[in-house]
Amino acid sequence: ADPANAFVHEGWLFIRALATGHNAPRFTSGRLESTSRAAFRYGRIEAHIKVPRHRGTWPAFWMLPEEWRFGGWPNSGEIDIMEYVGCDPDNVHSTVHTAAYNHVLGTRRGASLFRWDLDQPRRYSVDWTPERIVFSVEDQVIFRFDNDGRNDPATWPFDEHFYIILNLAVGGTWGGF
Repeated sequence: ADPANAFVHEGWLFIRALATGHNAPRFTSGRLESTSRAAFRYGRIEAHIKVPRHRGTWPAFWMLPEEWRFGGWPNSGEIDIMEYVGCDPDNVHSTVHTAAYNHVLGTRRGASLFRWDLDQPRRYSVDWTPERIVFSVEDQVIFRFDNDGRNDPATWPFDEHFYIILNLAVGGTWGGF
């Protein structure tokens, strides 16, 4: 809601965290969603992103279901196209979450790209079909998640419409590790 946290300058979208100078909350940050405006089922989704490389930052480019048809998280799915956590420098992560595959159960499905040069904007993308979701950085495939063909939303809830989220969190369970 604060244009100081998210704004466009010279054709680039900036999302930034700002210290408030108060005890709670100590930071404000930005989150932009396409919910109720644009949702997608299959296709190529991509963004050029330069991540802030500071301990405690947690920028992400991800997707959630427009309708939570199979129940709350993680049952209806989540597609993390790019996550970076400041406590894990030089690495970017791509992950899917479902009822069967998620970090809470210890069955997470995803991959990390280690020792990646993050000083320049990079193009993060997902190519999503009924058969698979392929995650790439600069067209280099880093993870492929295949539909197991069981027609089971516990393992593949990705035949629904999902909306895009771009955000910069500060702290949190992973970002503030």
